Amino acid sequence: MNRASTSIAIPGAVLLDRDGTVIEDRHYLSDPSGVTLLPGAARGLAALAAAGARLFLVTNQSGIGRGYFTEADLHSCNARLGELLGEHGVSLADTAFCPHGPDDGCACRKPAPGMWLAL
Repeated sequence: MNRASTSIAIPGAVLLDRDGTVIEDRHYLSDPSGVTLLPGAARGLAALAAAGARLFLVTNQSGIGRGYFTEADLHSCNARLGELLGEHGVSLADTAFCPHGPDDGCACRKPAPGMWLAL
């Protein structure tokens, strides 16, 4: 009996949400010490990268627009995320963020495609 071989196509690019997908969701995270990888996230991302996928982070960060934290705070948190992923041999190809609130009507806030188009 012949069995058809199965293969899984790996996309060339994977868009990742940050909070609740790669790291623990902390409401309006502004302190890099609060960046904690979710269990299995680094292993899964490493497998995607090893298979040839480029990893991109796209994240809504309305706390900036609301004045809860600064863009510099966001970059510090993302830098910490990069350090944690780097410990597992994972790097992000690029990152995009939307600083707007849900009612601002921008083209970049997920699920709109603005961040992906910018990347």
